[in-house]
Amino acid sequence: MMQSHAVLKSPAAGRRPRLKAPWLGRAVLFCLAASSAAPVLAASPIVKPGTWDVQVTTGVSETRTDVPELSKAPAAERAKIDAEMRKPVSAPDVVSTRQECITREQASRWASLIRLDRDYAACSRKSITQSTKQFKASLTCSSGKSKGDVRFSATPTRYEGEVRIVSHEPSYNKTESKRVQATWVSADCRAAPDGSAAPKAR
Repeated sequence: MMQSHAVLKSPAAGRRPRLKAPWLGRAVLFCLAASSAAPVLAASPIVKPGTWDVQVTTGVSETRTDVPELSKAPAAERAKIDAEMRKPVSAPDVVSTRQECITREQASRWASLIRLDRDYAACSRKSITQSTKQFKASLTCSSGKSKGDVRFSATPTRYEGEVRIVSHEPSYNKTESKRVQATWVSADCRAAPDGSAAPKAR
């Protein structure tokens, strides 16, 4: 004769054990707070968005690094001739002005604000100083053949600075400079959104 046996189940049977980890809740709250704060910091504008008057002055100069004529010059005059031949020769500056619409996104990134992403996209860039008031960086272009530096400063309604690139050629160095002065005009954008308003040379 078979006997039935009652199986007693513990009240806790079938339940998952509860893990007590108070630090987990605090960690989740901390991560959420950090992630929500990050976009605010990233969006801090360098300048005011809106319409800006931008003046750009470009210049080009060349300096000789090799003077073969010295071999034919009298020894007493070589130093004088060498100094004269190595003086920089500059082309006249070209000045252009434009009205540019600067969006909030552009106003929050130096590379967009001063067109490094657009005008020097082929160059590698290394930031030296970067804040809402100042930007300094070095540029390397053409596989190291050309090197330069970028120096800009800004207030909410004005920014200015210069990009200078030096290219090393076989017998001379070529220096190209771009000086920028920009002033805020108004909060509304009357220029093209991409800043492509036709420049006016003078």
